[in-house]
Amino acid sequence: MTAEKKRSPPKPQARTTRLSLFYGIAIEMWFDDHAPPHFHAICEGQEARVGLDNTLLGGWLPQRALQLVHKWTSLHYDELQDAWARCSRWEYPLSIAPLDRDESLVGPGHLYLMDVIAVEALEEYRIRVSFKDGVCGEVDLSHLAGQGVFQAWCDRAFFEDVFISHGTVSWKGEIDLDPCQLYMDVTGKAVEEVMPGLRPAYQDA
Repeated sequence: MTAEKKRSPPKPQARTTRLSLFYGIAIEMWFDDHAPPHFHAICEGQEARVGLDNTLLGGWLPQRALQLVHKWTSLHYDELQDAWARCSRWEYPLSIAPLDRDESLVGPGHLYLMDVIAVEALEEYRIRVSFKDGVCGEVDLSHLAGQGVFQAWCDRAFFEDVFISHGTVSWKGEIDLDPCQLYMDVTGKAVEEVMPGLRPAYQDA
């Protein structure tokens, strides 16, 4: 008998995939992207293309955010090479661990204190979150429900299956929420209060 032909995994449907998330900075790669090997770092509405050799290829990030990205890149070069190779073949890459908390890099804001330590799904697309610094409160996520990847929340059981990964509120399928944004939603603080040194994405003329 002829051996059954091994099936190839389905190609990703999305154009991009998230590799990591730390300090409010999302690291993404595009499938079948152009050379040189690089990734996209996104923070507070700003985006930069960063080579795997830590070269800034385009775009812009606040200096402190770019410093964090460079440190993370230098720690995960081999994993980023593997991720680039997989994305070039239209295969899902492996997730990469976020940057370890380093108070010397983030300054007086101590962003590690905004790690989520407890989360509970509530009715009407709300969650109750508790942070490492003792702050807790509810966040209304109804404006996200049904949009893009958040269509999965239409299944109530899926929404309730929320968990914490590296201080971040997450769901299966690489769905996660920026803990810094959740902290601002709970406390009502502005971004410059929560993340000292990171300027808002817009400024008055």
